[in-house]
Amino acid sequence: MVEKFGEQLADVSFQAFSPRLCTLDFTFRSQLFRAFSVYFPTTWDSDEAIDELYDLIDFLLEDCRTSERIPFVGGDFNASIGLRRPDDDTDALGAYGVGARNARGQLLIEFVLRNGLHILSRQGDAEKNADSWTCRRAMDSALVQIDFLLADFRLQCRKTWCDNCVGVGLDHRSLHCTIACAVKVGSRKLPSAAHTSFKGWRPTLDQDGKPSAYQQHLVNNVANHGRNFSAEFFEELLEKSAAKFGSTSAENVNFKPSAALKAMRVQRRSTQNPAERRSLSFAIRKKHRQETREWKSKEVNKLLSHPAGWKHLRGVQAKVSGRVQLQEPAEDEFASMLEGLFQGCPQHVPTPTCLTEVLFDATELDKSISKLKTNKSSDERGLAAELLKHAPQEFRNALLTLFNDVLEFGSPPSTWRRTIFNMLPKSAKSKSVTEYRPIASLRLLYKVFAYLLLGRIEDKLEATQPEEQHAFRGDYRLEEHLLTAGMFIEKTRAQNISIWAISLDLSKAFDRIDWPSLWTALRAHGVSEQIVWILSCLYQGQSGHVRGKSKSSKEFDILAGVRQGCVLSPRLFCCVLEWAMAKWRRRVQSNGFDLGDGMRRLLDLRFADDVVFFARTQEEAAHLLDTLVEELAKVGLQLNASKTVALTTQAQPPDSLRTPQGKNIKRVDCHKWLGCILEFSCRDQSLSHHVHAATMLYSLTPSSAVGLQHVLYLILKGVPCRCICTLIYIFCIHIFVHTLPGYRWRLK
Repeated sequence: MVEKFGEQLADVSFQAFSPRLCTLDFTFRSQLFRAFSVYFPTTWDSDEAIDELYDLIDFLLEDCRTSERIPFVGGDFNASIGLRRPDDDTDALGAYGVGARNARGQLLIEFVLRNGLHILSRQGDAEKNADSWTCRRAMDSALVQIDFLLADFRLQCRKTWCDNCVGVGLDHRSLHCTIACAVKVGSRKLPSAAHTSFKGWRPTLDQDGKPSAYQQHLVNNVANHGRNFSAEFFEELLEKSAAKFGSTSAENVNFKPSAALKAMRVQRRSTQNPAERRSLSFAIRKKHRQETREWKSKEVNKLLSHPAGWKHLRGVQAKVSGRVQLQEPAEDEFASMLEGLFQGCPQHVPTPTCLTEVLFDATELDKSISKLKTNKSSDERGLAAELLKHAPQEFRNALLTLFNDVLEFGSPPSTWRRTIFNMLPKSAKSKSVTEYRPIASLRLLYKVFAYLLLGRIEDKLEATQPEEQHAFRGDYRLEEHLLTAGMFIEKTRAQNISIWAISLDLSKAFDRIDWPSLWTALRAHGVSEQIVWILSCLYQGQSGHVRGKSKSSKEFDILAGVRQGCVLSPRLFCCVLEWAMAKWRRRVQSNGFDLGDGMRRLLDLRFADDVVFFARTQEEAAHLLDTLVEELAKVGLQLNASKTVALTTQAQPPDSLRTPQGKNIKRVDCHKWLGCILEFSCRDQSLSHHVHAATMLYSLTPSSAVGLQHVLYLILKGVPCRCICTLIYIFCIHIFVHTLPGYRWRLK
């Protein structure tokens, strides 16, 4: 199927009615279609089995007529119509064929005429008789035509042929048809985004290697425009200037076969001799492996020669060829799911009586633009960070007036409040809306403004974050939390102290934050009233829609959560989470483990919304969980009890933990937290977990995943750093512990 055609399909639905019949319903440009795939009983099956299958197809074709679907049926009918006879209806049965007609071929003819169909694969000139065979019969090597493609007369055949391009078996050939159909083009609905993407854009350089033409064009237009700048003006100017004075150059590291390999594939596709085709298949496989190895070695050497290219090493890994067409839900179904997720009760934040924030300056703007990441996806208008990084200072000064107007008057452009969601499947078998992950797209100028705001509040929010939170902080790593948890469990087990740990799973945590609670938390953490007001202006009136392959969904309101894809969101989430958990710690301040070093008790460890806390007894763990859930609910966060687990070193523990408020938490012996295994039993599964993961996911052998001498090999194979760190931990853990700050050195 042509990729462009596949992208325009909508409302795709698959249904298997029996081991011999399945259908695929889809919509193409508002026209409904139903494709049948059949495999009829063979000659040793009874006639009753054939009649039952025909009856089922008749019933489904009647449904097509009722629902105005255009049907087409293809497959192995195990029936031979043979050469055209003088009394045959040529329009329905076609002009050419091969072999002799049998009784089941007569049944197929009656079926075609009864349902008003015609056989597309027999249309054409009689000269094609010799090459119309689709199967070489095993019993006598006779060439017969038993595979057909039938369709409604609204589908017309432009071309048909048979070849061996697909390995469908040594006795069958592939049947191809080019079909034409008149559809209603006027009702076709395309996505709203029709702008050129400037991802990977590069300006045209002059003799001195500078983008003078691009920059001069921006300067002239800004000078001629006056002082009344708008976001629409800047976006349109960037788009036109980039298209005129630059080009996009995507960096691809895809393997390309040689001309010799392509010629061998063409030869295999055209051959009719099974033995020759089998021999060519082995030769092609050997040639392909040889060229792939040479290509990988060349690309790896090229990337290793420049440290900046190391991040692209995983792109050299072999990729599965072809394209997987998923049965995606409709765009409006995604929109309804997201609309229900972003429910909340926003409150208006009044304009502050005194504006305390000074206006942004050029230094802040330059720093914000420098933080934008290049070679990333473009926004709704196709704009990317590369366009701003090459912009001259005169253009940036004009852009600064727009940002200062928003800071002073609280009137952001309406496009900044609109979010476009693209739904990505979590796996190759994703079908329901919950099995898809929303990816948000925000405007480029909004991202710059968000970086400006982050520069004003980052230090204040960082100062209020506790030692327990290690996410989105420059000097903290998740490996430190893993080491803390692991050593704490080992030391309590060595001293025969029973402990309980609860690993929380918060349902869609970033998308459920209550906005009034967020504003209160920001004020409590020292953020100025003007910044809180500006953030509320950016958040109020948000809307979103889902962009599909052929159309966009309905618009829906966004009333809760922090904005996905915004650099402010991680800091805002950690701020409101700390505000809620600080109140929880005050309620349970007598709990936790005193390590005898004068610092506050070890009670919980956090990495964004991945939270684990410790208790001494089962009752204490249940009490801590209930009180924590109460405080988290006040800021909009909800506990997913089915994925929350309890762990304990207690002897003969219960199978589950039940809290006074009725929550039932399952107990497990080990748990995967932050990508590693927390061990509460005597079995050591952490190392075996990572070795097994490396073996299965990265095609390593267990022997190659042990020892420092293989670290470089693991990096080149794309093994995550956390797995490599776990392996290194075996050899240098004692040195590692003595170099860690905070809780980590408290446990040595």
